[in-house]
Amino acid sequence: QQALAAPSNEGLLADLGRLCALDVLLNNLDRMPLPIWQNDGNLGNVMVVGGGSGVVGIDQQVNLIVQGPAREKYLAKVEKLTLSVLPGGDARGVVENLEQALAVNCGVAPLPAEHAELVLRGLRDGLRGIAEASQSGALAACLETAKQACYDRLHYDHARKWAKMLLRNEELLDMIAFVTAVGETVAATVAAAAAAEAPGADASDAA
Repeated sequence: QQALAAPSNEGLLADLGRLCALDVLLNNLDRMPLPIWQNDGNLGNVMVVGGGSGVVGIDQQVNLIVQGPAREKYLAKVEKLTLSVLPGGDARGVVENLEQALAVNCGVAPLPAEHAELVLRGLRDGLRGIAEASQSGALAACLETAKQACYDRLHYDHARKWAKMLLRNEELLDMIAFVTAVGETVAATVAAAAAAEAPGADASDAA
């Protein structure tokens, strides 16, 4: 908490923003109170490392939203959040929520503008990284590796009742589909924003 209250390294705050991007991808709402969730934040799941030079997340998980209206609502929130932190967006809601979490957990109020910008930069870079990974196939490859790790560690013996309880294959595949959908939403939003900013975009649209 002290390191977050008075960060001595810009990388720490940028890392915090990138961690927020990961949370968006996973729908991991038990850490930072981004506007896509209704939570107070839990900075106990942020570990400061490297003598205050960066952070890593702990206790993250995929909070699955199955196919249907609830998932579409979440994806719409992801699109809105992504647009808000991209150039030309209005990130005040993100900053206000971050200020609230840091005030409650670290006694930081208000968040200095330069610190807020570092977190936003990290979040923006993280979302762009997700977009790139989604488009390149790197995200799909990572999810496949994670799926195989689950099989290797939990799927010891189909004949044992406890093993069946540990690994629920259908739910695992649903999680992969959900994370994939979030990644695709971020990628589409980033691409659309970039196209709108491209020189001559208005003329092209008009044509």
